[in-house]
This record gives sequence, structure tokens and C-alpha cells, in this order.
Amino acid sequence: MRRRDLDTIDPIKSPARVYWWRLGPVTTIGTDLEPIDGLPKWITPFNQHLGAPEVRTWLQTQQGLMRDRVQFLVDRVITDPPAWAEPFGAVPEDPKRAAQWREGIGRIVAYREAFGVPTVRLSCPRSRGVRTP
Repeated sequence: MRRRDLDTIDPIKSPARVYWWRLGPVTTIGTDLEPIDGLPKWITPFNQHLGAPEVRTWLQTQQGLMRDRVQFLVDRVITDPPAWAEPFGAVPEDPKRAAQWREGIGRIVAYREAFGVPTVRLSCPRSRGVRTP
């Protein structure tokens, strides 16, 4: 056995380093995948090199449905802007900035839909002792 630099690391302070040293670097499955056009970057693309062909076909279909849904929601924000979208303004005239705007709004609408963020403004009850004019 060869001596490892693990002896110089306090395992309690660095359990991840212990696992890395003993198991090797984490798998690269998923880290080398390109983002999917039209979907937020936080949605992990599937690896097209793994699984049976029918599973890959199904996954591609699901990604397409998600992309279509995000685009539909972005278009809905453009045609009927909700209150939360007011600070972002209208779609810029410049094509590059418009694409960035759509991508940003796409991230927001996908997150809001995925995690059930309500579209209505929630009001907080007044605290006692605080008067509002």
C-alpha cells in the first residue's frame, strides 16, 4: 500500500474528501450534458447514451413537453402579464436582449409552476400595535 495524503486530513472536517479518496471522483454522468434549449438550466437533461431506446424516446418526448409548456407560460406572461412580472417590463426590442428576457422569465415561470407558487398576491395580517395610515 502506498501512503496517501489522506493521513494529513482530519476526516471529521472533510468526510467528502475521505469518500473522494476512497471511491474516486464522483461520476460524470450528467455533468457533461448540454443544457436543453428552451428549458431552464436547473432542469437536468437526461443522458442520451444510457437506457433502452424506448426509454430515451420517452424522455425526449417529456423534455419536449416541458419545453413547450415553459414557452406557453412565457407567451402568456407576454400577452397577459401577472403582477409579479411588472418589474421585468416588456420584452426588449433588441433580439439578443429579448432572448435573455424570455430565458429569465422562463426560469421564473418554470419554477413557479414546478413548486406551486400562487399567482395571487398574499396579504399578511396586520401585527398588533402597528398602525397603517
